[in-house]
Amino acid sequence: MSHIDEDATVELPELTALATLPKSIGSAISYAHRGTVYWLSPVASDRWVVGKGGSKETVAFLAKQHPARFTLEGPGVLAAGESWLLLLARL
Repeated sequence: MSHIDEDATVELPELTALATLPKSIGSAISYAHRGTVYWLSPVASDRWVVGKGGSKETVAFLAKQHPARFTLEGPGVLAAGESWLLLLARL
């Protein structure tokens, strides 16, 4: 799984610019939200791990409940019943 270093000069997309979740297990996408860099990687067909920055630190897990509803679980965050984009915005 590749991660982008927080100090890299690559312009990361903002969370609101992400159109879809990554689908290939082992792949990852990086994005910025409120000045923090995150990465998102699928670990199953209906579950993703969210990490912080260029590290392997896990922040939360995103899981699909129904076609348009997800759950976000992690230290200090537990939310459900919203779109994945709204849930990731809570981080």
